[in-house]
Amino acid sequence: MKKGFHFGKWVLIVFAIMMLFLGIYSLFDVFIDQVIWYHLALLVLFLIIGFISRTKERWLYLATAAIWLINVSWDLIRLF
Repeated sequence: MKKGFHFGKWVLIVFAIMMLFLGIYSLFDVFIDQVIWYHLALLVLFLIIGFISRTKERWLYLATAAIWLINVSWDLIRLF
């Protein structure tokens, strides 16, 4: 099999890194109650990618999902 540059894989990695940093930033951002749905969607998205992925980057997707889980938990604490 020919090894080559997989553009889609690298786009997903860069997206995951950006979402990881956005998740960390979002912990300290202004809270709006509608944002919980956005955080839940990203959490589910990265959990699915993490469990489907069979590559070395799996830890990145699961770590990003963990950050968004912390975000959802923090949102629920701030909501109530």
